[in-house]
Amino acid sequence: MIKLNNLRTQVFAALALIAIETALETEASSKPLAEAALSTVCGAAKALDQAAALALDKLQKLAEEMKAATEASEYLWLASTAASNDSDAQIYGAAATAAATCSYEAQNELARQLSVGLKAARNGGAAAGATRSFVDLLKGFGNNAGTTFCIGNSGGAAGNLDTTANCPNLYQPTLTRTAQEATTAITATGLTGLDGTEATDTNGGSNTKCHLLHKNGNDNTNLWQNNAPASTSAAFDLLTLRPGNGAGGTANKGTVTTKGGTEWLITGATTAAQRTFNDYGELTKIRKPRCGTTKTQVIESLLGSADTLERLKEVNKAAKLKPAGSEHDYGATQLLRQATGDAADAQAALRDKLGKIQTTKLAADSTETTDLSANTATEDVRKSLLFHHINNLNRIADLKRQLLEEKQKKGSEQTKKATETDATCEKKGTGDNCKDGCKWDSDGPNKKCVVDKTYTPKQGEGAKESVTATNTTGSNSFLINKAPLWLAF
Repeated sequence: MIKLNNLRTQVFAALALIAIETALETEASSKPLAEAALSTVCGAAKALDQAAALALDKLQKLAEEMKAATEASEYLWLASTAASNDSDAQIYGAAATAAATCSYEAQNELARQLSVGLKAARNGGAAAGATRSFVDLLKGFGNNAGTTFCIGNSGGAAGNLDTTANCPNLYQPTLTRTAQEATTAITATGLTGLDGTEATDTNGGSNTKCHLLHKNGNDNTNLWQNNAPASTSAAFDLLTLRPGNGAGGTANKGTVTTKGGTEWLITGATTAAQRTFNDYGELTKIRKPRCGTTKTQVIESLLGSADTLERLKEVNKAAKLKPAGSEHDYGATQLLRQATGDAADAQAALRDKLGKIQTTKLAADSTETTDLSANTATEDVRKSLLFHHINNLNRIADLKRQLLEEKQKKGSEQTKKATETDATCEKKGTGDNCKDGCKWDSDGPNKKCVVDKTYTPKQGEGAKESVTATNTTGSNSFLINKAPLWLAF
């Protein structure tokens, strides 16, 4: 009998222990997070993290446009300075100023959008780090042969611990630019799948497999105490955790959608994920290059363009260089016709002439004359531009000197003629020598060569033909010794 009682006692004790352990296990566990939901959240964070690559592309293109437009402006100024006629010079000069404006506007846009790009990159990176860290935490819990786990699949069993395959990296060793704004995970209407639906595994077989969402009183067996908030955000607000007793603990995906409103904008955004989506949306609004991202693209976009002609019109009108004309464009269209030979494809004609303009290319201690098409290196263009500018200044100085010498020569001759005396006239002798300020006093036998007090020197008298100096101020061009000179500066 004693042995039988001992056996009964042992059986009851064992059953009690099993019951207690079962109760504790049931009490201390709740639902795991759904593998599919975590994959969606990871994809959303990865999409937000793509902001850095998109910002790099957007800002880099503006920087490329600025550089290309600067080089195009210098190249066109060289063409204008070295052009053989004033119509070409003015057309290329106007295009050069338009290219300079392209560079200036790209620079301003780049400066204005830097903060937009950096903000989106910073917050997108925060989303990536927070989400990956949370999923890594769940992954770090491990599983107990499918009986205890915090990542569950739809069948009520343990999910794949390598769910992080769809998550962004904690550390990104390289940054490759991308022009792709929308992906399967992020579109103009929001983050795909972030619709507020449940993120816990709903299979009844996994209702009490994870301790993470369990909340049942104030004691050291619970992660969540009674005074813990009813819900808390996780993974950069892409998840909301709601702890509860046993199967009562749940989690939901965040809501990141425009709800049919403005594209790339969540009105009244409050969560970090929503605000970061809006930051990403601001990236998509950064303008694309207007003039091109290479020197060739910029030049071709401006040669003979409406913008170029408008600049000529404004200058000619303001400075009253030309009349309005029948086309009311103050000679701009006529200049284009002259520069292109009235070609049907004005841009092609200007592009062809551009490469054939003769320029001076500088070496270390020598120069050579070459087509502009063979003088394209940025530093070579700048040196040539400076040379042509200096050369033109020297030619202008030479023109001024020649004009001054001619003026002084005329003045000297006129002064001499205006200061004749009877004595100097008498020394001229007889016959036709008595002229230019002198005259015969009579027709008698005693006539003398005396001063002609009514004499007025003729305009331009004494000018020589050895120097050709023509100034057509209407076009600001000069011809010195039959060599054209365009005042491009």
